[in-house]
Amino acid sequence: MKWIKKYFKYIWPFLLMVLSIGIASYINNKEREPVYAYKYPPSLIYNKEAVTPKIKLIREDSLLIEENVYITNIVLWNKGELPIDKDDIRLPIRFKMSGEGEILDFKIIDETHPEISKFKLVKDADCIKVDYQYFDPNFGLEIQLVYSGNDSSSVIVEGVVLDNSIKLVEPKTGKGDSLYLIIILFFMLLGTFIGIYFIITRKDYIVSKLLSGYIWEAQAIAAIKKIENNTISGFKIADLFYGLIMISALLFVFGYVIYKYYITYDLPL
Repeated sequence: MKWIKKYFKYIWPFLLMVLSIGIASYINNKEREPVYAYKYPPSLIYNKEAVTPKIKLIREDSLLIEENVYITNIVLWNKGELPIDKDDIRLPIRFKMSGEGEILDFKIIDETHPEISKFKLVKDADCIKVDYQYFDPNFGLEIQLVYSGNDSSSVIVEGVVLDNSIKLVEPKTGKGDSLYLIIILFFMLLGTFIGIYFIITRKDYIVSKLLSGYIWEAQAIAAIKKIENNTISGFKIADLFYGLIMISALLFVFGYVIYKYYITYDLPL
């Protein structure tokens, strides 16, 4: 049991990190959680300032479009662990403009389970409502929208499911980041533990070697015994320094994990 007490101070940060991630994962589950993300950021497809006056853009109802026109793709899905029934909808799920402009065209590009979910988009005044048959966990759809406006205009998604409002999330990028981080972390910890173990178990040998160039080996061993009490404070400082480094590294890793797995999300489409 002594070795457990001796090395516990080196492993408790890892236990704390695992416990924190487990608690965060548990809290994050078991709810209905509709979210949306921009799969592709808005792209300008018609610049009113750059085209020749001879070219005119006409709406479906034959009215002239006098603003810039943009296109974007949005993915809407149920990130929670429970299905979203129609009775759970407190405010209809809808696409609408934020800022000036108007939605000119829209269509469903893809669905995760089209034969089950049966999503439909319905034009309603100045917004596009979402209708469906089933909205189970990880069910979703990708919508392409064309809209008029300016640089500050955008399409947003509104809606309330029980007490959860639909929120905008950040899609994940760099799918190899997690594996890369694990590899780097493994070698960093391996090197750290090897170094700490060597210093703890061979400190007498290290000091004797350092002194062997100046005094006899017997004198070095005797000197070690005399100065050991003085070196204890040095090793305490080293332990403190090591602890600060490990806590900083763990905070970085914890923040990275939270960002990658709880702030950014894999798109279902």
